[in-house]
Amino acid sequence: MKQGSNNWKKQLQNVQQLHIKVANQRRDFLHK
Repeated sequence: MKQGSNNWKKQLQNVQQLHIKVANQRRDFLHK
C-alpha cells in the first residue's frame, strides 16, 4: 500500500483506534 492513499489512511486510523482500545482496557483492568 502506498503511503498517502485512502486505504493507507484508513488502516492507520484502525491501528490508532485499536491502540486506544487496548490502552483503555489495560487501564480498566488495573483499576478493578
